[in-house]
Amino acid sequence: MDEQHKELVEDILSKASFRLTENGSVAPIFIAILPDENELMPIMVTGFENLNLDQYAIIATNAAVELNAIAMILICEQWTVKVDEDGTGYSMIPPSQHPDKVECLSVVYMTAKGDCAILTSEIHTDPIGTKYTKDAEWMDGADIVSGIMTPWTA
Repeated sequence: MDEQHKELVEDILSKASFRLTENGSVAPIFIAILPDENELMPIMVTGFENLNLDQYAIIATNAAVELNAIAMILICEQWTVKVDEDGTGYSMIPPSQHPDKVECLSVVYMTAKGDCAILTSEIHTDPIGTKYTKDAEWMDGADIVSGIMTPWTA
């Protein structure tokens, strides 16, 4: 990921964190990055309120193809399980069902060719119920998002 897109992802996480604190949640959204001076185009899906994230991802990927996007960004809340640096702690249990799950706010960046990185920040709740994030962390997203986002060019 080039420095410009890295800064873009960091800025998006900052804005999403603010929205989380203000509204208590962040609806998932995909943003296509177009080749024309890195123009951003949100991919909004209306009339399909019952879509799950995987179905929304398929629609967004098809839109990315039609738009000739060079990259796509997904902003979402998700569950994760912390894994030690040596890889211990990995589990076959889905994060949403794992007893040690952690809620986080994530910004996933994927190029058309499949290069992927995730910036994620753990969600905390203060005593009066306000959600906030802190300590953002970059992760290689190749294995993590393979079931959600797929490359759209060979």
